[in-house]
Amino acid sequence: MVRLKTRYILFEIIYPERKTYPIEDNFGTVADSALSIHQPTDSKVTGRQIIYLIRLSLHKNFGDYGSSTAVGLSMRYFSPRTGTGILRVTRNNWKYIVAAITFINSINGEHCVFHTINVSGSIKKCEDRSMQYSNDLIRTLRKARNAADDDDGASILGRVFAEDMNKDGQGVSMNDNRVQKQ
Repeated sequence: MVRLKTRYILFEIIYPERKTYPIEDNFGTVADSALSIHQPTDSKVTGRQIIYLIRLSLHKNFGDYGSSTAVGLSMRYFSPRTGTGILRVTRNNWKYIVAAITFINSINGEHCVFHTINVSGSIKKCEDRSMQYSNDLIRTLRKARNAADDDDGASILGRVFAEDMNKDGQGVSMNDNRVQKQ
């Protein structure tokens, strides 16, 4: 019997608000602005609803072939409190699922952005990456908040992200679209 090889996709749902731009007018610091997009997801949003949206996006953007790639798609973990989730997909089709996720722009009429954090061959590595990502985000926001107390607030978050990326390539970047190799 042949083993079914799968990939696990770690994602988060970000809720950018219209009032976040310009940053200086609506928030005291850049850290406050970054915190505003990492809001808890509405408790009415379920893993089943997200799976439905992904299947709809696959069909809309990739047609019948895209719909057929969702055969092994299942939600392994979803937390409305943090807005993070882990999907299990077949190894051959994970790129289509990631692409379909990026095309989703609203849930229950509320504008949102799906951010793929990691793709891994095991759920344990996805969980580890989730913990690391959360810790990096908290550390980065603390640095930005401390720097805001010392500085005028201009491009603080950009400097903090640049400092983190210089440390052996670890940390969080504004365009963190790294995917773990197969």
